[in-house]
Amino acid sequence: MLPVMCEADCKGNLGDIFDGTQAFVAAGIGDDVMDRLSDLREELGEVRKEIKDILAATDSLTEAYDEAHRMMAKAEAERDHSTRAKMYDEAKRYINLRVTFEERHLNLRRRLDGLEREKARMEQMMAVFTNGKQ
Repeated sequence: MLPVMCEADCKGNLGDIFDGTQAFVAAGIGDDVMDRLSDLREELGEVRKEIKDILAATDSLTEAYDEAHRMMAKAEAERDHSTRAKMYDEAKRYINLRVTFEERHLNLRRRLDGLEREKARMEQMMAVFTNGKQ
């Protein structure tokens, strides 16, 4: 028969094993959270840049549409039906592109909002991890 260890020693050893395992798991989770936070920050920067670019493109497109509209009105006044038809088609194309850009902008804003919410959750998890670790 094996000598019976003191109950306190058993609990102490098991507690040490549990604490060590818990610390090991927490460290791994913390690393994963830090990696994800880094990825999120990078992705947020990319999406913000894409939003800025799409807004600039939409502004340029609006200017091009306005110019095509002016040219169409001028051609109408001069009764230049060929130029008027060409400018009408161009203005129509700009409107269609603008709708596409606006939809893209809306999708990017939704993506940005989702990424910001996920980043906030990750930061909360990291705060819990760092506060619990001390």
